[in-house]
Amino acid sequence: MNYRRLVLLAAALLPAAAFAQTHRLNTNNPWSMEDTEMMNRSFSMGPGGKLSVDLADGYIHVTGYDGAEVRVNVERHTTAKSGDALERAHQQVALDMSQQGNTVRLYADGPFRAKNHNDSNDNYRVQFNCELQVPRGASVELKSMNSDIQVKDVTGDFEINGLNGGIEMEGVAGSGNVHTLNGKLKVAFVRNPARDTQFHSLNGAIDVYFQPPLNAQLKYHTLNGGVFADFDVALDQPNGNQLSGADRSEGSGRAGSGGPTLSFDTLNGSIRLHTKPE
Repeated sequence: MNYRRLVLLAAALLPAAAFAQTHRLNTNNPWSMEDTEMMNRSFSMGPGGKLSVDLADGYIHVTGYDGAEVRVNVERHTTAKSGDALERAHQQVALDMSQQGNTVRLYADGPFRAKNHNDSNDNYRVQFNCELQVPRGASVELKSMNSDIQVKDVTGDFEINGLNGGIEMEGVAGSGNVHTLNGKLKVAFVRNPARDTQFHSLNGAIDVYFQPPLNAQLKYHTLNGGVFADFDVALDQPNGNQLSGADRSEGSGRAGSGGPTLSFDTLNGSIRLHTKPE
């Protein structure tokens, strides 16, 4: 049974997914073999549902809407150094899409999950680029190691983790954690967090937009970058480190009447807190 027939058989076994695959030879690139596969699924989700996505490589774009389904559109893009490596990628790497109770889960699995795995020996790279629609009030737990994460119009709680890529959130209203290692964070709330929330990047600026008036406790730290706010902050130690544009800024304070603790931390980048539109 040849490779193309294997793909057609997989499509027959998974009627809920749509497959369209192309191959081409790119002679100007040492990663000369390319392969694209489209997958589409949908899952019913009731109030209070959760979307969990865990990828090694590929972007995650999530948009909330007034519906009761999770709509999944995934582009699997594989590049390889040879036809054998391309076939091995299809045998070894898969995206599991499943539902347990009111939680929908997408999980990329492959040799890269093994401890001490060296992916330079694989001679292939697999990206799962995900476009997802979720009920507006769903909570999201998203992780991608090597691409960007975007969330729009989702009002549930969030747990967002990146490694090499920026994170952008717009029209959100929950509480949680936003973390990346190398990339910028930009988060715009339509309703301010009701519980403690953390924003962290090692190498990247942090911009967060709140609704006025903001009532919260603030904690902030940056080594190479300033800290700015377009609203008044009552500093806990007004004679110590200041909320200012100076580098090596660290401190805490109160916005408005106080409330949940909002923490902002970056090593290389400025922190800008806003209550005015962009």
